[in-house]
Amino acid sequence: MSFLKTDTIEINGQPLLLTELSGLERYEHMDYSTKLQSEAPAEPEPLAEGASPVEHETRLFALQKWSQAWAKLSYLAQVNLVAYGIKGFEAVQGQSQEDRRRWVQENLSDQSVVKVHNAVGYLSGMVFEPKDDMDEPASETEPAEPIDPKA
Repeated sequence: MSFLKTDTIEINGQPLLLTELSGLERYEHMDYSTKLQSEAPAEPEPLAEGASPVEHETRLFALQKWSQAWAKLSYLAQVNLVAYGIKGFEAVQGQSQEDRRRWVQENLSDQSVVKVHNAVGYLSGMVFEPKDDMDEPASETEPAEPIDPKA
């Protein structure tokens, strides 16, 4: 008997069974994410005052490559969390984490990865957004005025 919560969401018209991450899986996911972060490139050096237009172009190109590298690492971390969350899904049952990551990358679109990532995170208590808002970007609201309890 499993004490982990499960949920089913629909991806591409098909039900996908999700399972909450266990405590060990959370640590393994954090370890994997930390290793990914250690592979990240350093931010390009800032320009000196009076830099030439060529130096500005070179820095912009370097910043674009740096940003793309971080986006790739973020995607890989999302794929890893999704791979843990779909372990009960029939197509990947009994497979290793590496095989589940490969399945996720081969079978889910980028948007589906984000949707399942958010749902698994919510199910596992790692993402604090209401489940109904998973498809909509979070709106920015101004903080409420503090209430004086003595008033």
